[in-house]
Amino acid sequence: MKNLYGKLNNNDGKTILMALFLLLIAVVVSVVIITAASTAAHQLNDNREAQQAYLTVSSAAEFFRDEIEDRKYEHVLKKYTRQNNRYPSLSDYEHTDKPAGRFSSVLTDIAESVKENTLSDSGSVYKETVIGIDSPGITDDSFSGFDEVNVKIYIQVQSVSNDTSYYNMDITFEVSGDSKEESGYKMTLNIPITKAVSNTVGSNQIYVSGRYYWYTVDETVTAVTFGSGTISKGAGQ
Repeated sequence: MKNLYGKLNNNDGKTILMALFLLLIAVVVSVVIITAASTAAHQLNDNREAQQAYLTVSSAAEFFRDEIEDRKYEHVLKKYTRQNNRYPSLSDYEHTDKPAGRFSSVLTDIAESVKENTLSDSGSVYKETVIGIDSPGITDDSFSGFDEVNVKIYIQVQSVSNDTSYYNMDITFEVSGDSKEESGYKMTLNIPITKAVSNTVGSNQIYVSGRYYWYTVDETVTAVTFGSGTISKGAGQ
């Protein structure tokens, strides 16, 4: 009986069990700390990527806005009709003032599509391109060290008339990054477009081959104006 009580009250082995228990707690705490540190590091990296994406996209949108808004395209067409068949004929006169700035070519293409009423009313992509520090025509220092940006231009017809027509242009910007924090960030630049057409008909004396002749002059002026831009988060289309 004494031997039985002795075995039941024997403390040998409890120290080992306690040590194992404390070791288990230490391991669990260590894993929790490492996991938390790793999660914080990933979160910090994600925040940096998101901030970089924001800076890249917002800089691109602001750059486009400053280069496009308040630009103007103007086309002048004069047709001459002689008031006497004995007068010499005159060829039509055409002159175009293209928009200034780095995007003159793109804006001229858009303006001429507006002038000729050849734009689709479906709101489909008018032009798509990718810009970056090495892109042709893009030499602005604000893109230094930034990722490339996908740019899409959408144009929708609002209303069309013989005198004044209205259009809406949305330009979307999205970073072409590898992570969801980079690739998911978008901004939209909205710019209204107005086309104004004026026509005047009058009689003028024009000097031709050493003398003046009377001609009827039919003059049409088409002005396409890109209005002030508004930048918003997300995609406009």
